[in-house]
Amino acid sequence: MNRAVLVLVLATLWLAVASPATADETTATQDAIRKEISAYYENEAPQDTLRMYWKNGFNLETADKKFKMGFHGRIMFDTVFFSGHDEELEDALDFDFRNGSYFRRAWLMVNGTLFKHIAYMAQYSFDLVDGPGFLDVWVGLTGAQECLGCSFPDFRIGHYQEPFGLAWLTSSKYFQLMAWPTPTTTFTPGYNSGIEFNRQWFGNRLTARVGFFSASSDFAGISNWDGGYGITGRVTWTPWAPCDCASRVLHLGLSGSYRGDIGTARFRSRADIDYGVSVIDTGPFAASESMLLDFEIAFVYDRFNIQSETTVAQVDAET
Repeated sequence: MNRAVLVLVLATLWLAVASPATADETTATQDAIRKEISAYYENEAPQDTLRMYWKNGFNLETADKKFKMGFHGRIMFDTVFFSGHDEELEDALDFDFRNGSYFRRAWLMVNGTLFKHIAYMAQYSFDLVDGPGFLDVWVGLTGAQECLGCSFPDFRIGHYQEPFGLAWLTSSKYFQLMAWPTPTTTFTPGYNSGIEFNRQWFGNRLTARVGFFSASSDFAGISNWDGGYGITGRVTWTPWAPCDCASRVLHLGLSGSYRGDIGTARFRSRADIDYGVSVIDTGPFAASESMLLDFEIAFVYDRFNIQSETTVAQVDAET
């Protein structure tokens, strides 16, 4: 029996026979056990020992933390009912507003790091609204400054969300509403293949990301660009954060995306229920290039938070 297991067994027995403890005493004991186990893995366990634990999913890591792997998933299930809708609206949208149930999201994901600095992610979607397919599939370098110098940025290459806007980059676990806001689904470049470079300064209070992408969105019915290329970047700044926690923050951000040689463009927006119908749809139209700008602001003060975005789209359409 190794030391970590022995410590855990003895601590469990002690808690079973000890007199009732206060919440603070119990928390202190739990923290002490965690520290003892962590110290074992860091200082005494063989470096190739694989540790298994649960934290927002099933995780594996070696004692030296050079190799990590996590398995995660997400299921969001909706049931919808419609009443009093206009048949003319159904005809205009070419959509039958029928009652039903569906999986808004059904995802499986694996991510982790190799040799501490090589990061990877593979995420697959099984939901029926957008159809099955890969979401994030990429490999990159993280913490590059530690091994290559302070001027070297992190990077990733593969298929993932372009760095544009606040709502688009917010995990669906933390949505304040049921779905993305209408401007987000109308103008966001979406998931595309490309390469991106990013850096953080002053403890992530200032961040910058820029990437070069193919311009054909292939997921979620977001803005469609038929061919060409895209250059997308985002800068964020946290001018006010009076404590180390994330409960009091003022966040500002600016994003831009240039799409060139696109052939055709199309802007469409999902209904807020995300049931597979576009309530706004320009249809494909000939265009040579386009420019998107997004301004974002968010304020958090304990349980109170507010955020806003403004998106501007300029398209050079061909008549």
